[in-house]
Amino acid sequence: GGGTIGQATGLHTQLNLKNVAINQAAAADIYRADITAVPGSGPIRGVVFYNDVAYAFRDNAGGTAGDIYKSTAAGWVQVPLGQTLAFTALSAAPGEGTILTQGAVTAVIERWVIVTGDVTAGTAEGYFVVSNITGGPFTAAAATFPGGTVTISGAEQAITRLPGGDINFSIGNFSAQESTRRIYGADGVNDHFEFDGVTYVPIPVPGATVKPSLAQVHANHMFLAMEASLIHSALGNPYNFEVINGAGEIG
Repeated sequence: GGGTIGQATGLHTQLNLKNVAINQAAAADIYRADITAVPGSGPIRGVVFYNDVAYAFRDNAGGTAGDIYKSTAAGWVQVPLGQTLAFTALSAAPGEGTILTQGAVTAVIERWVIVTGDVTAGTAEGYFVVSNITGGPFTAAAATFPGGTVTISGAEQAITRLPGGDINFSIGNFSAQESTRRIYGADGVNDHFEFDGVTYVPIPVPGATVKPSLAQVHANHMFLAMEASLIHSALGNPYNFEVINGAGEIG
């Protein structure tokens, strides 16, 4: 909505390349001062540009936990990490965005992660990432969702990130839909994760004693560097690390 100040016509100067670079660096310093600092303390743990939005990871003001912020017209806005809900005996694959119901308690299932077992046999165990809980908390009892049943293991748990680490990111797509292109990352301190700007999914590797330091989507697997090992997920499933499903480890 502003008025036109002038027309850019390219670089016209008698300066040599070194002086041009110095001037450009000086201009960058001026414009950088217009960008407000990400809230929190310590260094920026990682920044990723996804769907035309910048997301920055930084420890909170007390240095006791890690937070995520997104760039908006109003400045940096914190992204809530959500909650997880452990389950057993999952009888069917719920759709993302469906409603989980346990009596008067409901929640939206944003993601479902199977750690072990099989849905078709009713032995699947894992956790939901849920949002919009009403009437909670959940209890250790049966629950339903459209097309299936599940046994909830207990109350929902808030997702948290430990402070520290240095995040590397990989953007991949395991389901071939525009909406399923997502961020994956690891920092050597926390479980590696999936993130789509709204839903944060921590993904533990069962039996691992260290946290992955690098994450890379490759050949429809999730590859993780964990000390001297290269771990990869099941084919087409970044959440599952069972060998029986095609996951593996390379020393």
